[in-house]
Amino acid sequence: MLVGDFVQVMKQQGKIGFSEVVMFADYKPDIPHALHVLIETKTPAKHITLTPSHLIFTSNSTGAQLQSKHAGSVLPGEFLLVSADGGLVPSQVKRVALVKRTGLVAPVTMEGNVIVVGVLSPCYVMITDHEIARMPFGPLRLVHIYAPSLWNTGGFHVQQGLYWYPEISYDNQQSCWPR
Repeated sequence: MLVGDFVQVMKQQGKIGFSEVVMFADYKPDIPHALHVLIETKTPAKHITLTPSHLIFTSNSTGAQLQSKHAGSVLPGEFLLVSADGGLVPSQVKRVALVKRTGLVAPVTMEGNVIVVGVLSPCYVMITDHEIARMPFGPLRLVHIYAPSLWNTGGFHVQQGLYWYPEISYDNQQSCWPR
């Protein structure tokens, strides 16, 4: 995956669509033995691995009342939104486990979410409220839309590690908002 690629996301009114990867909040694809949370759902059967501090959307059994929480705090019996039959449907979590995986990659899309291996996930970490976590990226989205010449998506080198903008934003938010 590269900046400028289009990935599956949840658009307005909960429809599946595509959105451009505008940056990576974190990019360490080769870091060995990184701690992740493996979350598996029942029907439709899906699984996703995320860092414990990455946000994941949970919902009630009807798919309404979407809320974000840290992946490390998801429990069996909760519901995630997963792709099935061209839409997003709730699927009950059957298992949560800590695992070690290679790599940490956090793409940021214009929508602020991404569908990874069929599971809807926010693009953000640390701050538990998705809307608050999304706010600091507003100026970057505006630059991307209204001044695209300032936004180099032509295969530029992706910074390894936590990108400077979210790092500053998360540091500032931690002093203002509870995690």
